[in-house]
Amino acid sequence: MSHRSSFVTSIFCLLAVIGCGDKSAPPVQSVQDTQAITSAPAPTNDPNITRAKLNAHGVPSEYAAEFVDEKLVKINEQRQSVASQALVGEYTFQGGRLLSYRGAKAQQPAALDLQFDLQGTLLSGRGPDVTDEDIATIRDRAQLLRSHALAQRAARGHSDGH
Repeated sequence: MSHRSSFVTSIFCLLAVIGCGDKSAPPVQSVQDTQAITSAPAPTNDPNITRAKLNAHGVPSEYAAEFVDEKLVKINEQRQSVASQALVGEYTFQGGRLLSYRGAKAQQPAALDLQFDLQGTLLSGRGPDVTDEDIATIRDRAQLLRSHALAQRAARGHSDGH
């Protein structure tokens, strides 16, 4: 199993434990070098928006995940670069698939505008300044944020008695 696959598998396991675990147990603080921060931004009045903070691979970020009919459709993220710059990105999803990403590269303010089909094939966005690593990093980050948002949503629904 590749390092990336084992990392993603570890994240899914962590999120499943966070979302469905015994609420009296202390929260899991880290897995490999990813840690979920339990405090979230001030709650929103919109029940379709889930806000949270996440620190993945030493990259602190905050995001707002938008749900329609309990399905995740969009995540707006603001993260810190290694140089402490605020970087933003918008991920759109359909049925668990990343359809587009618009925003900064993972650690640089250079802009990306990636479009994918439902099979995950890149339709547009490749250019001379866009590497395979840039695309893979955004895909991985989208999956991590999606998994975290779904776990946060499930945990909040579970604690609300839904």
